[in-house]
Amino acid sequence: MDYSPFWLPELVGPVALTAWGMVAVVFLLRGNSNTKRAYRVAVVLLVAYLSVATPLGANLLVGFLEHRSNDAHACVAISGRAPIVVLSGGVTIDGSPVPALVNLQQETYRRVVEGVRLALSLPGSTLILSGGGQELPREADVMEALAVALQFTRERIVKEDRSTNTFQNGVEVARILRNEKVTEIRLVTSAMHMLRAASVFRKQGVSVCPVPVDAKWIQPRWVDALVPQVTALQKSTDALHEMVGYMWYFATGRL
Repeated sequence: MDYSPFWLPELVGPVALTAWGMVAVVFLLRGNSNTKRAYRVAVVLLVAYLSVATPLGANLLVGFLEHRSNDAHACVAISGRAPIVVLSGGVTIDGSPVPALVNLQQETYRRVVEGVRLALSLPGSTLILSGGGQELPREADVMEALAVALQFTRERIVKEDRSTNTFQNGVEVARILRNEKVTEIRLVTSAMHMLRAASVFRKQGVSVCPVPVDAKWIQPRWVDALVPQVTALQKSTDALHEMVGYMWYFATGRL
């Protein structure tokens, strides 16, 4: 099979050219007794860069998070009437008080679609849409607009529109659950985000059945596994964001 139409252009892309420049620096510094320290630093930086800019490194980071997101054992004891909580993945802010589906970002769209699908399969459940923001439109309002467009009844929807981050999602939804004397949920969010999000809810005393969506991990192909690519760099950025967020929440007692 000829893979060249796919991976050859990547070799001259900006992400790859940065790597080739770093490789050139390493070779220029190699063998010079006056630049041993600089050579070591250059090698470390090159390895670090390749670790996040290649499909191999990016998918290792993503897999570390996503393979911990689907805990089937946690779902065994969750009842069919447990609320389905969908966390926002962001919307496009345009100042309009009227929510429109065009405001949905990809992550939010996929989460809501899965939440609605799951809620339709569990007729006794409630759909809680969580996401606020400081500007219009509110994330929960746009999520509700999509759910209604998917023929989901508005009467089964509860909106939480005060939260602006994952920790506040957990706090505000837990407050709603306590008012209803509910202690269990099915949680829908992106697979990479699930580890941190589920931990936040459990810290609030809520039993969580994870329902991860929008998985990013793939098995890298050997032909381009070590070719630096912008898509790999984006994956690594998202994964590192989640890892740093998890560590920050842990350090500040939010998990």
